[in-house]
Amino acid sequence: MNLIVGGESVIGGFLSEYWSKRNLPFHYSTRHKKLESERRPFIDLLEIKNFNNIFNYKSAVICAAITDMATCENDPLYTRTVNVFSTLELIKKLLINKTHIVFLSTNQVFNGKKQMQKPDAPRNPINEYGKQKADVEVFLENSSSSCILRLTKVIHPNLELLNKWKIRLSNSKSISAFMDMTLSPININDVIKKIDLLVSQKQTGIYQLSGEMDTNYFEYARNFAEENGFSPDLVKKDSWKGKLEFEPPKFTSMVNV
Repeated sequence: MNLIVGGESVIGGFLSEYWSKRNLPFHYSTRHKKLESERRPFIDLLEIKNFNNIFNYKSAVICAAITDMATCENDPLYTRTVNVFSTLELIKKLLINKTHIVFLSTNQVFNGKKQMQKPDAPRNPINEYGKQKADVEVFLENSSSSCILRLTKVIHPNLELLNKWKIRLSNSKSISAFMDMTLSPININDVIKKIDLLVSQKQTGIYQLSGEMDTNYFEYARNFAEENGFSPDLVKKDSWKGKLEFEPPKFTSMVNV
């Protein structure tokens, strides 16, 4: 039996659907007490005392986290409580019970000065979200039954940014996209297959899933418009400066492992 910690997250939800279709035994946690059931253990990272129903799992995929980078930057104490302190307490309890861990991390653990970062490159995050993920990574490096999966920008059907773009383009309205901020997009289906492989093989160490190259958001938006039958001329250039609470890395791509 495997456990998805953060069954209500985007990746947790897609992983639940993937395993359900293949009739694989698993539980997926909820942070809403009223939704607790035999298959849905209650795990709230703000309540360490509830980490009791986490025994007898072969593997646990840690999807639960505060991933909004602006929130992490503006409220580091609160987000660090969830993303670092409570996450580590949960992981420690799982490891005591000999549970294999798959921890979802990010390219933000790097400073982004180089493209195609290798997994053994030094961590040097420039924003709070990256620092929090890096702290958990450091702990897991000393574990013999854990693996880290770093991800770049995950593209999925429910992505709010793309849905907003599509609505505006459908109404012949222009959209703005950053010329000075990059992404290295990966598809949610590839992410789910990678997680499934790491779980099934009980892999350890550091793994990375990235797009083949970096592209800026402006070029990505123009391609998105064309692919959906809209004029790329509706996409206007913009800058992240003065609009974001954090400094984005210049590059985001990593070597796939």
